[in-house]
Amino acid sequence: MSVNNMITRKESLKGENMRIVLEDPETRRFLGARGWTKEQGRARDFHSSVTALDYCFKERLRGVRILLAFDEKRFNFYLDPFLVPGRAKERLPVA
Repeated sequence: MSVNNMITRKESLKGENMRIVLEDPETRRFLGARGWTKEQGRARDFHSSVTALDYCFKERLRGVRILLAFDEKRFNFYLDPFLVPGRAKERLPVA
């Protein structure tokens, strides 16, 4: 994903609020200000998908996915940059 193609909160669906958060798909917990939380509303909100991805690289998090969460859950979707293509649920190792 190039910088020109990054997804930001400003570009969310018209009339819908969007949050960009990190989720551990195995535990279904979200990265919060003080560790992991079950509550999506307490998750750390990133400005853009690139900012979230950059945080993952800096903190060496490879077992997470990026959730673009909307008020209306049917619009939610995941970016899974660490999933190994062709191998269900296998993620890139922490380098």
